[in-house]
Amino acid sequence: MKSHKLCEQIGFSSYPHFCTQFKKITGMTPSEYKQQAKLKSSRSSAGSV
Repeated sequence: MKSHKLCEQIGFSSYPHFCTQFKKITGMTPSEYKQQAKLKSSRSSAGSV
Protein backbone atom coordinates (compact mmCIF):
# COMPACT_ATOMS: atom_id res chain seq x y z
CA MET A 1 0.00 0.00 0.00
CA LYS A 2 1.25 3.48 -0.81
CA SER A 3 2.12 5.56 2.24
CA HIS A 4 -0.07 8.49 1.23
CA LYS A 5 -3.09 6.17 0.97
CA LEU A 6 -2.32 4.70 4.37
CA CYS A 7 -2.09 8.12 6.00
CA GLU A 8 -5.53 9.04 4.62
CA GLN A 9 -7.02 5.78 5.89
CA ILE A 10 -5.75 6.33 9.43
CA GLY A 11 -6.94 9.92 9.61
CA PHE A 12 -4.06 12.17 8.55
CA SER A 13 -5.05 14.85 6.06
CA SER A 14 -1.45 15.89 5.43
CA TYR A 15 1.14 13.42 4.17
CA PRO A 16 4.10 15.55 5.37
CA HIS A 17 2.58 15.67 8.86
CA PHE A 18 2.10 11.90 8.78
CA CYS A 19 5.77 11.44 7.81
CA THR A 20 6.91 13.70 10.64
CA GLN A 21 4.83 11.82 13.21
CA PHE A 22 5.85 8.44 11.79
CA LYS A 23 9.54 9.35 12.09
CA LYS A 24 9.04 10.59 15.67
CA ILE A 25 7.54 7.25 16.66
CA THR A 26 9.62 4.80 14.65
CA GLY A 27 12.87 6.71 14.17
CA MET A 28 12.69 6.28 10.40
CA THR A 29 10.71 7.56 7.45
CA PRO A 30 7.86 5.49 5.98
CA SER A 31 10.13 4.65 3.01
CA GLU A 32 12.96 3.51 5.27
CA TYR A 33 10.52 1.43 7.32
CA LYS A 34 9.13 -0.19 4.18
CA GLN A 35 12.65 -1.04 2.95
CA GLN A 36 13.57 -2.56 6.29
CA ALA A 37 10.38 -4.64 6.31
CA LYS A 38 11.16 -5.94 2.81
CA LEU A 39 14.66 -6.96 3.90
CA LYS A 40 13.36 -8.76 6.97
CA SER A 41 10.72 -10.51 4.89
CA SER A 42 13.19 -11.66 2.26
CA ARG A 43 15.61 -12.92 4.93
CA SER A 44 12.96 -14.93 6.76
CA SER A 45 11.57 -16.45 3.56
CA ALA A 46 15.09 -17.31 2.36
CA GLY A 47 15.76 -19.08 5.65
CA SER A 48 12.66 -21.25 5.36
CA VAL A 49 13.56 -22.74 1.96
